[in-house]
Amino acid sequence: MKLLFSTAGLCVLNIAYIALGAVIFETLEKPNERAACFNGAENYDKIENASLTILLGITDRVRHGALQESNGQAIIENDYKQVLRSYSQNVLTVNHNVNKNCSMLGEPGGPAYGWSSEGSVMFAMTVTTTIGG
Repeated sequence: MKLLFSTAGLCVLNIAYIALGAVIFETLEKPNERAACFNGAENYDKIENASLTILLGITDRVRHGALQESNGQAIIENDYKQVLRSYSQNVLTVNHNVNKNCSMLGEPGGPAYGWSSEGSVMFAMTVTTTIGG
């Protein structure tokens, strides 16, 4: 018991506490990061499909003579700009990298997890030094 509360013992306990915290944190965060990636991809696909549907509708109107109407060109341009503006705002809200293959997350050749083992250790050390152990 005396060794446990000595300086060396407390250092060992602190290192063990940090290591255990890092393992727990990484174990808890990887599934959340994976789910967030798939959720972001799904939301992006919905936004992309909705925007495409609207753009195809505008294109269909052009084919049926909307440009021949009074101010037709301006109306069509405004409609396209509105769709593109809405698309860009929605994509920024989703915050998903379309080049990120979620099914390959953490696999060799795929995108890396945002939280690595080293990052988890650093987070556990930050927690320990900030709020104590």
